[in-house]
Amino acid sequence: MSGVVKQSFGSDWVMYCGDCVDILPGIPRESIDFSVFSPPFLSLYTYSDSERDLGNTKNEGDFFLHFSYFVDALYKV
Repeated sequence: MSGVVKQSFGSDWVMYCGDCVDILPGIPRESIDFSVFSPPFLSLYTYSDSERDLGNTKNEGDFFLHFSYFVDALYKV
């Protein structure tokens, strides 16, 4: 699976460490029962110069457009 930095698993669970935007497309539909993540905040924290960093969005509209890709993928799983 693309984007996985580290993976741990047991008999009935799997835990991934990585960028959720990269990892979510590879997770089967309706397979997650519980998720823990830190959602991005509009310009509150900017962690990098990357255009992929949601803290770097130019305005509220851009932020929510980009955030919607994550929300849609999370809802799928």
